[in-house]
Amino acid sequence: MNNIIYKVLAIVICSVAFVNFSWAQELYPTQPQQEKDCEVEEFTALSVGDNFQVTLREGACAVNLTADEALLPYILVSVRDSVLCIEYDEKSVPRDVKKVYRGKNAPVPVLSVSVSSPFLNSITAMDNAVISGSGSGSSTVFSDDLEMNLSEKATLKDLKLDTDRAILRMDKHSVADITLKSESQMEVSLKGNSQLKLQYKSRNLLLHQEGNSTAILDGESSTATFAVSGFAKNRCTDKGNVLVLEAGGSADISLAGEIGDLTLTCERNAKVDALEMKTGRVKATLNGWTSASVNAQEFLSVHMTGGSTLSFAGVPAIQVDKIMKSSLIHIEENEQEK
Repeated sequence: MNNIIYKVLAIVICSVAFVNFSWAQELYPTQPQQEKDCEVEEFTALSVGDNFQVTLREGACAVNLTADEALLPYILVSVRDSVLCIEYDEKSVPRDVKKVYRGKNAPVPVLSVSVSSPFLNSITAMDNAVISGSGSGSSTVFSDDLEMNLSEKATLKDLKLDTDRAILRMDKHSVADITLKSESQMEVSLKGNSQLKLQYKSRNLLLHQEGNSTAILDGESSTATFAVSGFAKNRCTDKGNVLVLEAGGSADISLAGEIGDLTLTCERNAKVDALEMKTGRVKATLNGWTSASVNAQEFLSVHMTGGSTLSFAGVPAIQVDKIMKSSLIHIEENEQEK
């Protein structure tokens, strides 16, 4: 009897679901789409917001739109001061068109743009815009100097960027997953809840990170300088000569790779785990309830106050400048393997 009841209920549920689906299709039919080539002047920068999905390609300057037919007249493409601006004039969209995209089962508007350019020196993305490389592989964007600004919930992904000098600024809930090669200098700034996954190669890497931001970094640099504070999280694998790290607030940092010289400054409640980073010489300054661990092969200099704790692996020559109400702990090789 119970089996019969369950079967009847299953049939009723499936029937209701089918009716709801059919009703939704009837009320919110699939919107016809249209493609359009836009005539544009040459541009060297890109600015986009709203819900646009932008695909970057190498080539002569060109713009191609694919959007819902009803929305196409309200997509504005223009070049102002060499900046390609892609905008959605929502205020001008008629009410009856807006109604189509409202409701629980309403269709998501299609706002796709293909952008071709031989090189870019500026990329700005805001709102819910997504900028990505073309096809299954990633695109390469070449530029002497490249500045990237991401805010709101903007996303930058599947791109290989090759430049002499690069600046990346991220704020709020923006996301980036890119490969970046910079011959001379790379500057990265993360704020808010931004998230960055970066493969890099640069002579000089400067990172400023705060708020609740997250950074996962993997690459090579001759000199790297990190300033990490707030509740920021940083996971970095680096091979290079010099790393200067300032950690404050409640920052959580994990380092791996191999470096020649590590200068470490920790304050407040910051935590730094650098046991997986094989380091020649370490200069550590700790103050407050901070804790850090390092792998020093040749030399270790310590200045510790305020209840801090420093654990170290290796058998380096040790220079104690000051240890006050703090702990210096040696990790034996067998303990490190655990």
